[in-house]
Amino acid sequence: MSAGKYTTSILQGATFQRDITWTDNTNNTPIDLTGSIVRLQARKRLTSDTTVLDLSTATSGITITDALNGQFQILLTAAETAALDFATAVYDLEVEFPSGEIRRVLEGTLELKKEVTR
Repeated sequence: MSAGKYTTSILQGATFQRDITWTDNTNNTPIDLTGSIVRLQARKRLTSDTTVLDLSTATSGITITDALNGQFQILLTAAETAALDFATAVYDLEVEFPSGEIRRVLEGTLELKKEVTR
């Protein structure tokens, strides 16, 4: 199963929320996320050692909302997006299952739309 490729914009200083349902590409059935860890990292360049965004169900920023139906939410507060400082970054989002298997769900580019009103 290949990862979905998406360019996503984050509006600096505004709440960012994405509700995602992960389904099997073949038969459109939800992927069971029970006991899984969902994580997202973004870096200015693929080769960068430093992350500009690091979210996970194990720490903060991502919540599994309905494990049996493959649903999770990415949520950044307005204060969190105001603190971001990059123009573009590359990201991927992975799921680690309780078995230790890791699958990449999404990948692509993040664009930070800078805030004018402060």
